[in-house]
Amino acid sequence: GRVSVVSTGSLCLDLALGVGGYARGRITAVAGPQHAGKTAIALLGIGSIQRYIEATEARRARVVIVDTEHAHSNSLAALAGCDTAPDTMLVLRPIVAEDALMMTMYALGYETKDEGRTWRQVGEPADVILFDSWAGTSTEGVGRAELARIGAAWLPTIAAHVNRANAIFFMCNHIREKPGVMFGNPEYEPGGHAFQHVKSVNLLVHRSETQKDEEKTSIGHD
Repeated sequence: GRVSVVSTGSLCLDLALGVGGYARGRITAVAGPQHAGKTAIALLGIGSIQRYIEATEARRARVVIVDTEHAHSNSLAALAGCDTAPDTMLVLRPIVAEDALMMTMYALGYETKDEGRTWRQVGEPADVILFDSWAGTSTEGVGRAELARIGAAWLPTIAAHVNRANAIFFMCNHIREKPGVMFGNPEYEPGGHAFQHVKSVNLLVHRSETQKDEEKTSIGHD
């Protein structure tokens, strides 16, 4: 069937995506260097989704934010147009990657008894989930390889349940640089190749010129 889409909250971005917004039941990756505006773009989308669901389904959207960076700010979310009331927006703060992925499945309405081998549905899935961010997730193992291994094991399961729940899933990720690269692009996204197989949309966010007010004080960036 036809995949339904919800506006991103930005007309320029809706046009750039080609389909008019974020697809429901799909994973949208938002990648970029630090302080580029990844979380702001995702929160802008969440606010738009909340308004869309309230207008079309006459109910409040269920939003879950898995905040692995422990840096979520309700004031920033409100500034982006989100409804931050506790009964509509739940913020979870895991310590390690395994907990973060368990919480993501919980947000999709599932719980497990045997560490992720079998799942049973116990509740209503969220309408939108923001995982912020994959690269900010620490693991019980060490380093990049461990995070890539966990991603390969979990991401296909999450993608399947996001589709089943018809939810919109935002996965923020950093862009890092490999040391000592002389030729080609030194940038890479942590998480291995598993990401490329589950994401339907990849937004790359980079900052350009700084916006200033009359007193030449920096108030934001493009």
